[in-house]
Amino acid sequence: MNDLKFSVIIPYKQRLHNIRSVFSCLADQTMDASEFEVIIGALEFSPEFTALCKEFSDRLTITTIVVEEEWSFSRSRNLAMRSARGEVMLILDADMAIPNKFLQHLYDEYYADHQNVCVAGQMIGYVCTVGRARSIGELDVEGGRVAVERPYSYYREALAELQASGNVAKDSRWSLETITMPWTMVWTGVVSIPVATVRKHNLYFDEGFKGWGTEDQEWGYRVYLSGTPIVLGDNVYGMHMPHTRDVVKSFESCLANWRYFLMKWPTREVEVMRALDWIEGNKYYPEIVAELDSIIDSGNSVAVIRGTAHDTEALLIGAEINAHGEVTDPELTSYFDEGKPIQVLPLAGLALPYPDKSVDECRITPLVMNLSERYQEVIYEEASRVANHVVRPVLA
Repeated sequence: MNDLKFSVIIPYKQRLHNIRSVFSCLADQTMDASEFEVIIGALEFSPEFTALCKEFSDRLTITTIVVEEEWSFSRSRNLAMRSARGEVMLILDADMAIPNKFLQHLYDEYYADHQNVCVAGQMIGYVCTVGRARSIGELDVEGGRVAVERPYSYYREALAELQASGNVAKDSRWSLETITMPWTMVWTGVVSIPVATVRKHNLYFDEGFKGWGTEDQEWGYRVYLSGTPIVLGDNVYGMHMPHTRDVVKSFESCLANWRYFLMKWPTREVEVMRALDWIEGNKYYPEIVAELDSIIDSGNSVAVIRGTAHDTEALLIGAEINAHGEVTDPELTSYFDEGKPIQVLPLAGLALPYPDKSVDECRITPLVMNLSERYQEVIYEEASRVANHVVRPVLA
C-alpha cells in the first residue's frame, strides 16, 4: 500500500508571492507531511523560486520539474502529473490558499475507502465566466494591472474563520439548483482525482490549448466521459489570492480555446456550454435538447455544413444528418460547389468553432425556424459573428 495519500500538483510561473502562501498552507496541514508530496511543473528557471523551495524543504517534500517555455497551464500540470506517486492527485493552482485541515478532510470524506471520484473544490473569491475572469482585490484597467498582495497571515486568519463557521458554500457553483452537465463544475484551481484513474484513462491535459482558459473544462469533460463521478466537495475549498494578469490577453486566448474545444468535441453539451456559459447552460440544457429532438426524426441530429460555394467560403446552418453523419436532404449539399470537400459537424449553430468573419456567406435553413425565438436569435447572432453575410429563410 502506498504511504503517500496525496500528490499535490501545482503549475507555476512567476507567482512567487502567491506560491509562498501556498507552501505555507501545505506546511500547516494537520495531515502529516510524510503522507503527501508537492510536485511543481515550473515553466521557468528562477533562482528565487529555487531558494523558496529550499526554504520549505525541511517541512515539505517538494519535487520540481523545470523547463524554460512559454506559459501553458496544460504543459505545466502535465509535467507534474506524470511524476505523481500518491494515491490521489490534488490539482491546486499557485494562487489558491487552503485551510489547514484541507487534506485530511478531503481524504477522510472522499478517498479513505479508495473511492473513484473527482472532487471539485470551491474557489472562494474567484469569479469566472467564459472569456472573463477576475478576483476580489484584482483589477486590470486599460492594460495597467493592479493586484492587492496580502501576506500569508491574512489568508491563514480568513481560512480559520471559515473553518470555524461550519458548512461553507461561497462559490457560485454551489448555488446551482440543478446540475445537468457535471463536467462544467470542474475548475482546476482546486480539484482532486485518483492517480490510478488518470493513468487508466490518460487524463492528462490537452496541450493544444494556449494561454488562459477552457483547458480545465475540456479536461473535466473527458473525466466525465470516462465514467468517473464528479461531485462538488462538501467543505472542500480554497481562497483565491489576487495577482497581476492581462485580462484582455486572457479574454482573447479563452475565445480561441473555446473554438478549439468545440472543434475537438462538437457535441450538444459543449455547444450549449459555449453558447450560454455554465450557469444558463446547466439550467437550459434539457430544454434545448428537447427542442432540437422535436424538429428532427428520431436518431438524427441537427448539423452545420461548411464548404465552398461559388469558390467562396460558405456555411449552412440547419441540416439534418443521420446516425452515420450523412445529410438526409441532398438538396442542401447542392448549395456547395460540386466535387469540393465539405465539413459536417453535429452542431445546431448555437455556437460555432470558427473565427470571426471567417466565411463569406451563411445560410440558415427553415429547420431552424422550428426552434423557439430565443434560440433562433442565438443562432443568428453566432452566424453573424462568423459570416460577412447571413441569409435567413423566407417563410410563406
